[in-house]
Amino acid sequence: MLRESEARFRSLTQLTSDFYWEMDASLRFTKYEGEVSMESNQRSINRLIGNHFWDVDSRRVQPTSMTWAEFEQMLGKRERFRDFEFRFVNAEEMVYYMALSGEPIFDDNNTFIGYRGITRNVTERKRASEHIRFLATHDALTQLPNRVMFAELLEQATRLARRDEKRAFTLLFLDLDRFKLVNDTFGHQVGDDLLVDVARRLRAALRASDVVARMGGDEFVILLPEITDFSRISAIASKVLAAFADPILLNDKECRVTASLGISVFGVDAEDGATMMKHADAAMYVAKDEGRDNFQFYSESLHQRAQERGEIEIRLRHALENEELQIFWQPKIDLGSGMVAGVEALLRWDNPELGIISPSTSSPSPKKAR
Repeated sequence: MLRESEARFRSLTQLTSDFYWEMDASLRFTKYEGEVSMESNQRSINRLIGNHFWDVDSRRVQPTSMTWAEFEQMLGKRERFRDFEFRFVNAEEMVYYMALSGEPIFDDNNTFIGYRGITRNVTERKRASEHIRFLATHDALTQLPNRVMFAELLEQATRLARRDEKRAFTLLFLDLDRFKLVNDTFGHQVGDDLLVDVARRLRAALRASDVVARMGGDEFVILLPEITDFSRISAIASKVLAAFADPILLNDKECRVTASLGISVFGVDAEDGATMMKHADAAMYVAKDEGRDNFQFYSESLHQRAQERGEIEIRLRHALENEELQIFWQPKIDLGSGMVAGVEALLRWDNPELGIISPSTSSPSPKKAR
């Protein structure tokens, strides 16, 4: 009966993808059985016998659900456990994810003599979960972090900077210039291809530790960890703008785009992520007004200018209905004859509170003026 039971057990372990294992009272593996597809995997399993789990080469086996110290502490409680996950890399550098579950073994005198349990291959489940996570946190077109992911990264950077001023950072808000013209001229597919190339150029222009995210449309944001020096920031911003100097060839069509950058520095302009984003965005619009293809640092004067501009724009929307606009006729004189050769029609804005408003006073953008 014992032999038949053993045979049934071996048959089950061969039919399933799970592994059966046992540990002795000192928590060293004494048995690890299961069907393996590669000889290198079997060699790795053989190295477990006689060793603690945490004695294995850390380059090959790494816990993912807890630390080795926490795992050892859990085993010390002599209780059942489920789904201790670890990452296993074999000699061919193939990555597997495994989940360990076990129960303590006691003899007739209720003395602890070890553990036994199973190890399940959860690689496909783990990869599917990571893929779903990636889709939720990354832009499908450019593969950059999306707005959701960047919000998490920004919050994390803010917490670190508040604890340690050396961890302060800088935000760059980037908007492509005349991207709508590319879309309207060449079509949305070319526009999408352009955005993919823009993302590639941005990554190439920055450090591996810098974060580039797509906020939507043609807006990107860059987080520079541990950089607050204005000269270094200026150099990086110039390098980013230079990345767009060469034309982009898409479907045999040459596209040239530039970018406008707004910059906000943690601890100088704000100490929370939301305000920094708002300030960098405001600075970017000033860069647009200054002729595009440049960068601007946020400042209080810039903030005041943006507020005045916003107030002027709001008042202008009501100027017509409030009958604040007046037409003035200005004669055009023929200098040869001294006769009136024509007139110019000039539209003047006379606001009850602000008086006659010059066209140069925080004027709306050309687009809105039209």
